[in-house]
Amino acid sequence: MCQTSATLSPRSLRRPAPRRTSRTLRQARLGLAALVAALLCLHVVPTARANNIASASEGLVETGTPPFVLLRPEAMGLSAPATDLHRLPNGAILALNESELAIGDGVRWEAFQRHHDNEQAALTTVVVDRDGAIYAGVAGGIARIDFSEDGQWRFKRLVDFPADSPANGRVLARVTEVGGEWYWHNGSGPLIAWHPGHAPRYLGTVNDIECLFGAGGNVFVSDASSGALLRIEGDSLVSVPDRAASLERAITGAVSLADNTALIGSNTEGVFRFDGRTTTRFTSAGLLAGRHRINDLCQVGDGLYAAALDTCGVAFFNASGRVLQVLDRTDSHPLARVRRLIPGTTGTVCTCEGQPSTCKL
Repeated sequence: MCQTSATLSPRSLRRPAPRRTSRTLRQARLGLAALVAALLCLHVVPTARANNIASASEGLVETGTPPFVLLRPEAMGLSAPATDLHRLPNGAILALNESELAIGDGVRWEAFQRHHDNEQAALTTVVVDRDGAIYAGVAGGIARIDFSEDGQWRFKRLVDFPADSPANGRVLARVTEVGGEWYWHNGSGPLIAWHPGHAPRYLGTVNDIECLFGAGGNVFVSDASSGALLRIEGDSLVSVPDRAASLERAITGAVSLADNTALIGSNTEGVFRFDGRTTTRFTSAGLLAGRHRINDLCQVGDGLYAAALDTCGVAFFNASGRVLQVLDRTDSHPLARVRRLIPGTTGTVCTCEGQPSTCKL
């Protein structure tokens, strides 16, 4: 466990969120409404805090690199790289790996170990409720993670999956929140919808679940094995007929927008806008038009977005598709493998494939 100058109790998860800044101040900070980015790495977890991104002239990309710092997993009190990161309701950051949880502010961290006699399901991703409670998949069901004063955590099983579903007895270790619902899966196979206060619903089976997102009042699931797009209707999955499936246009990342549309990233053809029925190209030139796989998309401010470009880095752009600044692999090799972008309030935290560090921007 790393040493901290102040104790970060898990009870703080249920404290009120920090005071809100004014709309004028928020707009003045281009990147201070930045993101928490999980760049799923083999050895690295980067952390970054975005500074103001000044606008370049039309058609130009701003040069220069925002300052950042690389941290190894042990700097967060972890013995292995993080597989998931979350911004908690009180503004703290939650990082986790297969058996450890760490809570911190980006500088000070407190780590918690799994209790030795607790269920041994491995953690991959978790979901955090509005009250700060943390939930994860266990064998055949879902559990809440409870902390104790001895610096350990335990699963408290809450619900079992339907006995007649393919999820019965399986660990659905991945979870995505869309439109207030939580969707549980393990990358392939059964997909279950569940959040507290409701019974789990088996929705169907998908060969290779790439991402889930909302658009046009519906929730969609991308199948990376074929490029197919599925729509959730009630307790079933329905193929979207108006969208031709192809591996090149397979949806690899998405961010839902306030106008009920979504920006969607593809395997090789760049970024598109999707309204739930039709797909239109977001921009016809530049980094967002193709070549790089879009690993994830995220909104970082009012009309400001970020894209994780495989083998390249992170591109910050506006609502018209104009790239404002790029943080790329020449600044740090782990940036070439950014896997996930998570909205935050004070910075960007990333996990990358391949090297052991965390980067604070």
